[in-house]
Amino acid sequence: MATIIVALIGAEFESNFKLFGSFKFKSDGLIQKINNFLDKNKDRELKENLSKKLTEMEINPEELANILKQINGNSDKEN
Repeated sequence: MATIIVALIGAEFESNFKLFGSFKFKSDGLIQKINNFLDKNKDRELKENLSKKLTEMEINPEELANILKQINGNSDKEN
């Protein structure tokens, strides 16, 4: 039972059963791995959608970066 919990949430588990001998198990956690995968997948989808929209609007990413820098520069001066 402990091995299943360790696998799901992540931890390190060590046991010394006479029947099985010394046993060590370490996991980062299946739940955390799935969460990281989903986050990276959302980031990838966001980047792809942004790239598609920029292409449709015929905006060069470098031009957009320059515009955003100018906007940030102006808002910093106003504060």
